[in-house]
Amino acid sequence: MLNEFEQAIVDKIKTIADFRTVKGYEGEFARQTYKEILGLMPCALVVYEGGDFDRQNLILRRRMRWTVIVGCESMRKKDKARQKVYELLEKTKEALNDVIFADFEMKPLQIKRERLIYHDDRIVAFGQVYETEVREEV
Repeated sequence: MLNEFEQAIVDKIKTIADFRTVKGYEGEFARQTYKEILGLMPCALVVYEGGDFDRQNLILRRRMRWTVIVGCESMRKKDKARQKVYELLEKTKEALNDVIFADFEMKPLQIKRERLIYHDDRIVAFGQVYETEVREEV
């Protein structure tokens, strides 16, 4: 179920034409070189942050948190880069906030927080955290 939900988020973000890379996060910031990371930019990387479970009779409610890492060239470099990352954050929020995926019995995705998660002279990355609840029969 998690793979399918991640793919639904990725597919929705792909409707935003300004990203070069949109996919599930595979540790790119931890294990790739600067050159490889810059080759992904601008990017949206999706990762499951975790969730909570509540079982009621034969229904399992899963409250899930997903983070979308929005990465771009560093804001320090120039004004245009700063405007670009802010634009990407807004477009991502517009694409995902309040969305319901047809393949899931779910509450709408809701953005809960947005924060700077990485910044240096060449790269900036923000994390947008979305929450939802999915009902599953057990």
